[in-house]
Amino acid sequence: MDQVPAERIWLESIKIELAHLNPLSNWSIWRVPNNLLAVNKDAYSPHIISIGPLHHGEQNVLAMEVHKLHYMLSLLQRTPDPAKSLDECGKAILRFDKHIRACYAEPIDKYEEYDLAKMLLVDGCFILELFLRFSMADLRLQDDPVFNTSWMVLTLRRDLALLENQIPFFALEWLFKLTVKPSAIGQSLPTLPELAFDFFKSSLYINRGTLTVSRRIVPHLLGLIHNCYLPSSSRPNPRGRGGWQFIHCSSIFLYTELRVKESGGNTEETVIQSALITLLGIRAPASGGIFESTNYS
Repeated sequence: MDQVPAERIWLESIKIELAHLNPLSNWSIWRVPNNLLAVNKDAYSPHIISIGPLHHGEQNVLAMEVHKLHYMLSLLQRTPDPAKSLDECGKAILRFDKHIRACYAEPIDKYEEYDLAKMLLVDGCFILELFLRFSMADLRLQDDPVFNTSWMVLTLRRDLALLENQIPFFALEWLFKLTVKPSAIGQSLPTLPELAFDFFKSSLYINRGTLTVSRRIVPHLLGLIHNCYLPSSSRPNPRGRGGWQFIHCSSIFLYTELRVKESGGNTEETVIQSALITLLGIRAPASGGIFESTNYS
């Protein structure tokens, strides 16, 4: 067998790497950059629940895993055939394995195909059931700790808006189609984006009309929140009238929302998670509101 000359070994290794490259994709879920984590790591880390693979299995989020399963069970039990619905959901998630992995900026190869599918199936069903119970109080169980504990919904709202705590929105849409639509309540419900909007709206400071004009394709729940702040072509430019100025920016957006409460001259800042911080810098106009990009492109 012919040996590869020593001077060509390094080229052979490059050829192997090139041969195994995955196609480029439009990443929508990535890690928060280290320079932002250095300022306040807690602001970008989930407190009680992990969604998707980036924080899965961390000690501080394990307690919610059993609640995810209870919510998933309730969601499936409203379908005409729970076992069939679960089977259809599992097959749908598996079918999109490559597309799901392509949404993440970093490889998630440590999770096998079935492990990742199970994770997204459980997480996705939990999110849907959470939105349903939030929207329809009669669906809430008497012993449901999520709605019986004053701080849990607020914390879940925060955690579900974290950049590193997302799953692809198309996976949620498929689960919604296979579990909610066939159920007894499915025909009377709003759309999935509307249910999500209702869950987050108290932290968004916008009305439902904003969602109507912001019907864009979204990559995940955080993208939906982001879209609610984007101007439509039909809206007048608020420049010079004390409103927030939106500037097209080709850089990647992170989102950090600040709720500020004035009390007796003391300002309490509560970081809920994101509203528009770009990697290339932001600034807020003197009148207050959404952050304005300082990166023109």
